[in-house]
Amino acid sequence: MYRKPDREELTILKRAFNKWGIFEFAEQKGLVLNDLGHNNVKEVFLLSTSLEVIICQRQPYYAGLKIGELKKNSHRPCREQIL
Repeated sequence: MYRKPDREELTILKRAFNKWGIFEFAEQKGLVLNDLGHNNVKEVFLLSTSLEVIICQRQPYYAGLKIGELKKNSHRPCREQIL
C-alpha cells in the first residue's frame, strides 16, 4: 500500500539525502512508501510531486523509481542495478 512518509520516516530520509548530497534535488520530488508487511520493511520510491497524490489514491502495482528501503529506523539504498 503506497502512502506518504510520516514525520519520523521523512526525517530519516532527509538525513540520508543530506549524507548523499542530494537533499535539494530530493526535496523537489515526491516520496512515497510501500509497506511490504514483512519484517517492517518499507520500500521508498521517488517520483514527481504531481504523481504523488495520484499514486496514494489509486494504489498501482509500481510507482516511481525505487531508491531504497526503510528498516528499523535506517535507510538502506537500493542495491538493484538498472540495465
